[in-house]
Amino acid sequence: MSDDPVIEIEALTKSFKRKRAVDAISLTVKQGSVYGFLGPNGAGKTTTIRMLLGLIYPDEGKATVLGGSVPKQLPKVLPKIGAMIEGPGFVPYLSGTQNVKRLLAAVGVTGSQATKLAGEALERVGLSKVADMNAKKYSLGMKQRLSLAWTVALPRELYILDEPTNGLDPAGMKEVRELVVELARSGSTVFLSSHLLTEVDQVCSDVALMSQGSILKSGTMEDLKKEQKRFVEIHAEPVLKAATLIATWYPDLKVLTDESSSTIRVDLPSSDHLCGTINYQLVTEGVTVSGLRVVGQSLEDIFVRYIGEGFDVR
Repeated sequence: MSDDPVIEIEALTKSFKRKRAVDAISLTVKQGSVYGFLGPNGAGKTTTIRMLLGLIYPDEGKATVLGGSVPKQLPKVLPKIGAMIEGPGFVPYLSGTQNVKRLLAAVGVTGSQATKLAGEALERVGLSKVADMNAKKYSLGMKQRLSLAWTVALPRELYILDEPTNGLDPAGMKEVRELVVELARSGSTVFLSSHLLTEVDQVCSDVALMSQGSILKSGTMEDLKKEQKRFVEIHAEPVLKAATLIATWYPDLKVLTDESSSTIRVDLPSSDHLCGTINYQLVTEGVTVSGLRVVGQSLEDIFVRYIGEGFDVR
């Protein structure tokens, strides 16, 4: 992966009827990365993407895409971008193949080459068996796949995908994740908008967390996962005696006690030897330890900490 920026956003701002949809956000997407743009519905993700593609203009701030200033230089860089925004779009009376060929014709690809590329794209998204069916007969998931086929029909330097798994069943979501990984392995950069934590966690190298128009956290997934805290869960009797002892021995550690289940939860520092030490100390003091396990804080906990409850993190 190169450090060269593919997308650069600086203090980008957009309001609608005095409501600020995007509030002075800044981020950098590096070449070859799969960048997750994560946040609940209504966070401002699609508005940001529409500004990047020149569909709406920002009120303030600036952005560059593939080295071109947005929106002035977009005609130069748009042929290098494959984009899927705000769900599927299609001509209902045309077949899947005809819909993709229609898009290819708009960029000068026709004849046998267009037929070949359309067939390959539909196969990549799992629509080869219904390629000749009119798009109006497609289910929502099939329409979403058709939109993806349009997007990946030609190789691009940058793919911008806005909620690409909407309407798909679990198998379809898995196929889209595999397609994203495939695009990145081919050397392209993928900017992936989603409200699903699992989607971003499984495929993205970098992430920005967005809520209510603002970016609350950005960086690599690796750095974000370093924020995962660990704690040791101890089942002991007598539990109050055990909790008091631990708090006395380790005053810098947070100790929580649940008397009803005889459980103590102790936040762990980086040391991997503390659990064994606590166990030995408790037993030496006459405490019966019936269970001890180390639990790691989940990514879900971290995301909810930044964005708050009610965020779809399934």
